[in-house]
Amino acid sequence: PIPYVQNGNVVVNYVDENGNVIKAPVNDETDAPAGKSYDTTDNKPTELVTEDGSRYVLIPSKTVGSETGTVEGGKTIEITYVYKKVANWIPQIPGVPAGEEPKVPYPFDPTNPDKPIDPTTPGTNGEVPSIPHVPGYTPVDPKTNEPLKPVDPTDPSKGYVPPTPDETGVDTPIPYVQNGNVVVNYVDENGNVIKAPVNDETDAPAGKSYDTTDNKPTELVTEDGSRYVLIPSKTVGSETGTVEGGKTIEITYVYKKVANWIPQIPGVPEGQEPKVPYPFDPTNPDVPVTPTPDTVIPNVPGYTPVDPKTN
Repeated sequence: PIPYVQNGNVVVNYVDENGNVIKAPVNDETDAPAGKSYDTTDNKPTELVTEDGSRYVLIPSKTVGSETGTVEGGKTIEITYVYKKVANWIPQIPGVPAGEEPKVPYPFDPTNPDKPIDPTTPGTNGEVPSIPHVPGYTPVDPKTNEPLKPVDPTDPSKGYVPPTPDETGVDTPIPYVQNGNVVVNYVDENGNVIKAPVNDETDAPAGKSYDTTDNKPTELVTEDGSRYVLIPSKTVGSETGTVEGGKTIEITYVYKKVANWIPQIPGVPEGQEPKVPYPFDPTNPDVPVTPTPDTVIPNVPGYTPVDPKTN
């Protein structure tokens, strides 16, 4: 006698946490004889990407059914793999149309699927996620508007560390703000440059605070030995404020040239005489200040200095 055994099937389903089908079922065994061993783990991707670009990661603890076993005659055994939708950071790069922005996938821990994890954790591709660098712009945290920190502080082109997402299944848009500059100028009362401009902030994100007072010397001496003293009341521009995107804010410090007494010491060649600087009151820059007792014209044995006006 030749006995017959009824055949059976094994089908693998793929759904999200709400039971929605995210991938067509796979026939792991079709019309297979009862008693045949099956193993669906070769049909268990750890990650799925749907046609709309949504990314899903397997939650092993939520699998329904037995992944290994034997076919049962006249039955269809179903194994259902459950996936969690894992969202992305969406860098809103200037000039890129909405919906065409790149996606930076969140890292994900399938053993703790509902908890966002440290954004510096390598993703399923083994790479640490980063928000792309865009010249002239800085990505900011969408909640605080604080600039994101570069992955490498010495090289922003390597990208920025993304913020920790609130929910693993919800996308986080990353806005970009245009950068700006703050430049400090140094001029005399006639507008002549007496010192090269200083970049107080270069390519800094809009909204960043600046303060140029650390680039405000009270006195300058130029290469030719001329001495200039700051006149605070003539400063042009705001010494403190916030960077403006796409703009260069200029602060100009104005200085008065303060001259010297030139002791014409016998025997000293012209142009090599010492200089004794005038005292100076920056709050009243145009009024000469009476010399103080510590202002001394040098003594030269055998000679006496005289007032050039009265002799």
